[in-house]
Amino acid sequence: MADHIETIAGRLLDMMPEVVPAYKIKKHLVGYDSNSGELEQMRQMIYEAEQVQILLRQQSAIGSWGKRFFTRNKNVKNPARTTETALIRLNALEVDHEAEVFQRSVAYMEKLLDGRLQWPDQLDSSLQHDEAMRLVIVTRLSQIRPEHPYVKDYIKKIVQIMNAAFATGFFDEAILLEASEDILRHRLTTDCQICFSLYPLILLRDQLDFELQQLWIEHLFKHRRGIYLVNNRSLQHLPLSFPSEESMRYINAVELLSWYPAAVSYLEDARDWLWEQENNEGLWDLGSYGRDGLELPLSRSWRNPVSRHIDSSVRILMILRRLQLTCSLRDTVCHFL
Repeated sequence: MADHIETIAGRLLDMMPEVVPAYKIKKHLVGYDSNSGELEQMRQMIYEAEQVQILLRQQSAIGSWGKRFFTRNKNVKNPARTTETALIRLNALEVDHEAEVFQRSVAYMEKLLDGRLQWPDQLDSSLQHDEAMRLVIVTRLSQIRPEHPYVKDYIKKIVQIMNAAFATGFFDEAILLEASEDILRHRLTTDCQICFSLYPLILLRDQLDFELQQLWIEHLFKHRRGIYLVNNRSLQHLPLSFPSEESMRYINAVELLSWYPAAVSYLEDARDWLWEQENNEGLWDLGSYGRDGLELPLSRSWRNPVSRHIDSSVRILMILRRLQLTCSLRDTVCHFL
């Protein structure tokens, strides 16, 4: 599979992609040295790209975007609907984490977490309480500064809760509630945000021992209707059509899980399904469904279908590459068990 990924990646480079997809291909798919002069030059070009400059202009003086961090308003039409969506977009576009735009956003999130600024969102059915808002912000901070003290402290607390919730060998909601009250000083009313949303799946990468991973992932696949805030269908069922809204939600879920060695055996069908979606040209086309304004597009415009095919293929190939790397890690972990 590795050779096939690199072969397709080479073909994509021959199609003369714009700087963002080209950078992703060279850094993640064909293994250019991250410290190479060519990639450094491309990072500067990314920072100057139109889609990045739009986000830079929309950032406020305090480091936020818009009036909200999490709650999305469909009436807002600019690329940065919320601070969270702007951060997701900047990461997808591979903007350097040492750039000033991220330094400002980190300072803003620090102020939210230590109480110098109030939460900008009204708590709703998705957040429900302050602790869920904290989880959202810490998770996004972790993607920029994984070693930040706030991140490390919060990860420690969530891992303690997860260990307690699965201590009996299966998920126990009553124990989760007790542990959350003891550790977070907040009695949760739902298990969704702390254990089964996209946020802990991002936050806890490389943080859990394999046995706890196994219990968590098994519960996600066998006892849950998907991942909260990502999809609402059992992960054991493949999408019925491609491309579609359902398949995009499924792809997002697979990407989240692809970082976990314990999930690899559950994702074999997903991997095969992704390969089966190659078109006659040996590429992928996510169509209009893929244009979420977050992960895609990578190019400035999809008016040219070639750009859409390149961006779609890069997204799928990066997930397949991650599955490959995690599979190798799984085999290493299992060898030492």
